Amino acid sequence: MSYKPEWRLEDMKRVKLLNIWYLEDGRNNPEHPQHSLFTGLAQKYKNRHNLEIDHVSAPKQEVNGRSIYSS
Repeated sequence: MSYKPEWRLEDMKRVKLLNIWYLEDGRNNPEHPQHSLFTGLAQKYKNRHNLEIDHVSAPKQEVNGRSIYSS
């Protein structure tokens, strides 16, 4: 199975959400026992809703004059 371009926006949202949780969990602190690891963040924050991720938009890219992302 190959990567589908329409998955990009969802993947961008997932990365942004993981980065939010990483900072909120304090893992950017070198003293944190899980510093520089994203392991377990999704499980820990699975019921959290972050409205910030809804503001991620896909970069505008076109192939032959047509957008490669479906709206």
